[in-house]
Amino acid sequence: MSLLRRTVPMLALIGVSVGSLAAQIPINRGRPAGAATAPRMLVATPYTDRASDSAAAVAVGAALRTKFDRQVGTTFFVIPRDQMNHALAEFSYPADAILNRESAYRLASSLQSRTLLFTELNREGTQFRARARLSTGADDPGNTLIVRQLPGQSLQQFGEAVAAGFAQVVRAQADAKGCMDQLATSPVKAAESAAKALRAYPAHGLAHYCLAQLAKSRSVADPAYVPELDLTVRADSLSLKALGELATYYDSKTDTANVVLKWQQIIEAAPTNRTLIEAASKVFRNYGRPDAAEIVANRGIALDSLDTAMWDLRSSACLFQSKYTCSVGSLEQIILIDSTKAADSNFVFRVVVTAGALFQGDSVTWVDSTALKATYLRWAEFGASKFPANKNLVGQLLAAYSINGMSDKILTTTDRVLALDSSDVTPALAAVDILLKGKRWADAARYGMLVAAKGDDQQKLAIAVNFTNAARGLLTTAPTDPEGAYTLLHVAVPASTDPRIVPSANLLMGYAALQTAGKYDTQAEQGKSCDIARRMDALLDESNTGFTIGKTGPGANPVTIDKMLANVVTYKQRTQSMIHAYCR
Repeated sequence: MSLLRRTVPMLALIGVSVGSLAAQIPINRGRPAGAATAPRMLVATPYTDRASDSAAAVAVGAALRTKFDRQVGTTFFVIPRDQMNHALAEFSYPADAILNRESAYRLASSLQSRTLLFTELNREGTQFRARARLSTGADDPGNTLIVRQLPGQSLQQFGEAVAAGFAQVVRAQADAKGCMDQLATSPVKAAESAAKALRAYPAHGLAHYCLAQLAKSRSVADPAYVPELDLTVRADSLSLKALGELATYYDSKTDTANVVLKWQQIIEAAPTNRTLIEAASKVFRNYGRPDAAEIVANRGIALDSLDTAMWDLRSSACLFQSKYTCSVGSLEQIILIDSTKAADSNFVFRVVVTAGALFQGDSVTWVDSTALKATYLRWAEFGASKFPANKNLVGQLLAAYSINGMSDKILTTTDRVLALDSSDVTPALAAVDILLKGKRWADAARYGMLVAAKGDDQQKLAIAVNFTNAARGLLTTAPTDPEGAYTLLHVAVPASTDPRIVPSANLLMGYAALQTAGKYDTQAEQGKSCDIARRMDALLDESNTGFTIGKTGPGANPVTIDKMLANVVTYKQRTQSMIHAYCR
């Protein structure tokens, strides 16, 4: 199965996914009393990502809605502005709320409207440009028009001009939908409905898409299939469904140029959908064009340097090429355009994670990373300072300190956060992970003990597993460090009673305690130290317990362990003699 066939089926789901705002608008609210019998249509307030243009968007939307209501006649019932605002108020949103595309479709569903006119408002110099899409359902192809504000044209006139552009589309809409409705049951009648729609408006996207599906039902090799899909995309440049089908078709023909082109059009239609961009990036890499997504973004930015969606696309495109400076720089540009993003903890977290993405890999890949390290630290400090209770941002700050060699800051920052809420051991876990990588065994053990004392069962198990694995490396990889291993195992052994880890942790404790005792032998003898002798004796007791419990584990070698236990007994005789001689 080709890469395209694995990724294209996601398009329908991705196209209708909703964000946090949309998730708060429930569907199936019930039809309002007195609703008209004609199919319902929502004309949403045009979307703009610039706060300074919000008032203009509302004015254009009001004119657009009023004009549309007049020109559709009985074809549709345009939901009045007061009904739309009432629905928004029920969900605690302001009147004429500016919703993104996915949220607008969700609102339309809540108002029992399958047909939506969604408009995006952008600036071209001092004038506005509107990209408006009329479709029945978020996934069905429709018609997308671009209308530019003329010099001297008022906002009301501009909104009316956008509505006027859809006059013929609306007249053909019912017949185009009739084609789709009869597609499976009556292909002949479906074709007749499509032909009627196209006589009314030759560029009707849904009608062309229906004809494409009729051709496909005969054969994917039907000569009408691809041309009708092309006409669909020409009518509706935002149709992910039609673009996805074309990409799949060209992939089956190994037509590299067209596969790349169609995927470029897909991400241009949905420039902030990072799941879709990731899929596109895989396709581009597979076809030897890893830069294709970035080209789309740069083209959009060249047309409008304040288009945050294209900067967002550029960030994702660069990230998937491992161009981290480009990626984080694009996100910084979004903040320069829209300063409210700096007050959004989720967006700040994205900036921080992007700046630190390089450092998630092996350090041998950290080439020319000095500037990026500084950027990572700067944003991590900003995020943790602005959102001090955000554990994810604090965790990133700890990682940034580690990457920049500021280990002491890890300890002070972790202690500060734990002082605010000692019941949440998440910061301690983050510190442990960093300290283990930095081979700071004693510091890691200190925070590990806190997790073992106050964490939940899963957190305790995580400490036991990570410390046991680290200790195994210290005992088996030269140069060995049995004392460091013992320090970690002293936390790992009591941390969890999970039978998957208890035997192995204890067996390693047997070795670590025995070898640590041997390390102190010369020091105890030369200094005739009672304290060291007693310490060695206690270590041998722990070693004996460790071997005894470890012997019960799966895969343990009883013969070898019995020999080790015998060594412990023999060594115990020596430490007892030392205690007898030195402790008077």
